[in-house]
Amino acid sequence: MTAGHLIIDSVSITETVVGPPATVTIYDIQYATGSPADSPYDGQIVTTSGIVTARILNGPDSAAYFIQDGTGPWNGVYVYDTDAVVAIGDSVVVTGEVDEYFNLTEIKNVTAYTVETTGNTLPAATTVTTANANQEQYEGVLLTVSSAECMNTTEGFGLWSINDGSGIVKCDDDIFPYHLTAVVGNWYMVTGVSHYTFSEAKILPRDINDISTTGVNGIEEVASFSLYPNPASNYVAINVAPNAVVRIYDIHGKLILESVGENLLDVSAFENGIYQVVVIENEMTSSQKLIVTK
Repeated sequence: MTAGHLIIDSVSITETVVGPPATVTIYDIQYATGSPADSPYDGQIVTTSGIVTARILNGPDSAAYFIQDGTGPWNGVYVYDTDAVVAIGDSVVVTGEVDEYFNLTEIKNVTAYTVETTGNTLPAATTVTTANANQEQYEGVLLTVSSAECMNTTEGFGLWSINDGSGIVKCDDDIFPYHLTAVVGNWYMVTGVSHYTFSEAKILPRDINDISTTGVNGIEEVASFSLYPNPASNYVAINVAPNAVVRIYDIHGKLILESVGENLLDVSAFENGIYQVVVIENEMTSSQKLIVTK
């Protein structure tokens, strides 16, 4: 520095106060009316809460999970957090960034999560048609579709498709693999969480309890005939007419036995489990459950 010259630096310090993340409901995060229906909180850090309804167990998103804080549209969301240790039925509080990941609304970059209680009752699954199961409003929500015919088991990537007459929805194996067991032409009731990947909605059943067969043509269970004994171990007597067709399906919807006019059925080779007995008589169809135990 040259003698006689003074240099003064000017320093400006600004303090920015960052407030806590906004606390919002899942409905607040999900509800949107635009197209695409992007979250109004896209890109923001929020805190939300809900009951864990499902966990992704397969693939690169292993241990990601879904939470729901009510029944019906807009009340479920996908949480991408592979480090979380949660179980179905946990009540959790999550802080993270809302993101639209290829049109899937998710919470990512989770900075905090707390398991408040465990073993909670899950929100009731919302009953919808297979066509409506594809709608954005049900993303992340537990759904049930019924009387849906299996249309295809070779969709690829663990997918199988069902249709109740309103339109097709696909089911995926991200949680529970069933595509190799499903039978084309059989009718099913399927419960699972709605998810959106690869530009299409899917239902993710969580275990075998989320899938049941309703026999042929989506018939409901009607006990218009008797079975004895029930539970059975070797033989079961059934009161049907000589022209009645009797079919027995296993829990996966696979046809195990078919007979015409028989009143004594041999179930000695059946494995322990729950079966559906379907009777077709005079153009009327009815069914009821049969338990086989040895």
